[in-house]
Amino acid sequence: MKLLNNKTVLIILALLVGLFLGKMFFSTENETKEDHSKHQVAEGQIWTCSMHPQIRQNEPGKCPICGMDLIPVDEVGDSPLNMEMSEEAVRLADIQTAKVQLTDPEKEIFMHGKVKVDERKISIITSRFEGRIEKLFIDFTGVSVVKGQKLASVYSPQLITAQQELFEALKYKDSNPVLYKAARNKLKLWNITEEQIIAIEKGGEPKQEVDIVSPVSGIVTTRMATLGDYVKEGTKLFEVVDLSHVWIVFDAYELDIPWVKKGDKITFKVSSIADKAFEGNVDFIDPLINPKTRTASVRVDFNNNSEQLKPEMFVEGRVSAKLPIKETKIIVPKSAVMWTGKRSIVYTKLKNANKPTFQFREITTGLDLGTHYIVEHGLEEGEEIVVNGTFKVDAAAQLAGKNSMMNQQTTGYMGQYHVSEGFKQQLTLFFNQYIALKNALVDSDFEKAKQKGISLQQKLKTFDMTELHDEAHELWMKKGENIEVAISNFLSAKNIDEQRISFEPLSENLSVVIESFGLHGVKAYKDYCPMAVNDEGAIWLSEVEEIRNPYFGEKMLKCGEVQKVINSEIKTEKSKPVTGHNH
Repeated sequence: MKLLNNKTVLIILALLVGLFLGKMFFSTENETKEDHSKHQVAEGQIWTCSMHPQIRQNEPGKCPICGMDLIPVDEVGDSPLNMEMSEEAVRLADIQTAKVQLTDPEKEIFMHGKVKVDERKISIITSRFEGRIEKLFIDFTGVSVVKGQKLASVYSPQLITAQQELFEALKYKDSNPVLYKAARNKLKLWNITEEQIIAIEKGGEPKQEVDIVSPVSGIVTTRMATLGDYVKEGTKLFEVVDLSHVWIVFDAYELDIPWVKKGDKITFKVSSIADKAFEGNVDFIDPLINPKTRTASVRVDFNNNSEQLKPEMFVEGRVSAKLPIKETKIIVPKSAVMWTGKRSIVYTKLKNANKPTFQFREITTGLDLGTHYIVEHGLEEGEEIVVNGTFKVDAAAQLAGKNSMMNQQTTGYMGQYHVSEGFKQQLTLFFNQYIALKNALVDSDFEKAKQKGISLQQKLKTFDMTELHDEAHELWMKKGENIEVAISNFLSAKNIDEQRISFEPLSENLSVVIESFGLHGVKAYKDYCPMAVNDEGAIWLSEVEEIRNPYFGEKMLKCGEVQKVINSEIKTEKSKPVTGHNH
């Protein structure tokens, strides 16, 4: 019996050893096959960053820009920033894309103006002597005259006496040429031409009437002489304008003046000659601004030999002005940009996606180029953006519950993020410190506000960002940096007014963070005053519903309104309700 038991034990042990070895063998084989399979998948897999799709790697890792974990390209569509659409939907919505490139920015400036008389071509014909107008050869305005053409005849005793002196001097022409020359010059000073003097000498006796002739060719625009008038020396008789050369005078607005330079080519049209475009170059820019129209005159000298252009004609001009810097910039058409408050949004098309996928992207725009914007931050050369149908993509994103411009008030800056309660507690402590600073501004206490600003700066340095991941981490990186800059500017302020100017970007960025992450057991009110910051309008955060304006203090303490309640599910004691603007 004892032997049997020993055999039984040996058999059981042998079976257990065999099972163990078999399991080890097959398990190793399966794991090898699985690892090999995974390796094969990884070899063809492209990894990217959900926030920076321009990053492309052949293996997983960290994003070199923001440090987020890379994800497979086929998972990009799961991001709340990305909107995936079918080829048919893209075609029906007429969505068009284009690649952004670095280029020399040009601003298309459109200006309105008029054709004006060249002031240098205006001739005022006056009487050089006293007399009576006996004949009038030009008796209405608008008549064309040529140089030397008679305008009027004048009887003048002074001229008769001067002619008699000329005849006396003529007798001594050879013996006393100085006397003869003086007599002739006297007549010339009275605007008597050389031809008229020769005619007088040949006539042998003084002329009773002397003709006044036009010294230039042009159009008689003004007639002050009337038949029978007795005129004195210096009396204005006619105004003659040469229209073979005119000025085109445009009105340039203050914002456009820095773009226009002397020598720039301007293309312009007049409504009466719609099928023809004229060109000219900027010859003069008025150094003074018209206080009523807030414009400055930009002048073009134009050769008008055909006299097609008439004074006071309306003209529309266009000038392509280059940015006065040497470096190239990324520019995008205005049709690609959507505006939401102070933010600018575009949709970029992701590369290597199985279906057309468009990513919600915030950019920072620079100068307005007329039909385009300069992009300062947010886009890289070679990226493809939606240039037609942007609002259709945004509407589709909203319907799909993705981040969009139109649902920003319900989803926050980049959508609501699920962050840990630990980080919310950190943010709540920071918010409380911000409230202390805000209340110091309400009290217009410069020194107290500065001390609270120092405490706020110290509190910012204590944040533990390891509790944030993916898009939440990216958002905090951007907004946290902006908050740090705003606090630094706040502490550099020399007076309460400068503190209040820096308080606006601090409030704006903190509001975005709090709306996106939420607070821990605290309700916040987002207030707005349209008159703050030089009437540009500004928001601030408050712990109470009652309006207490930090931008004006006691001057306009009640100016503003509650724009939004954050963490509205938290029950707090209600303050006195405030609506509208109180001054």
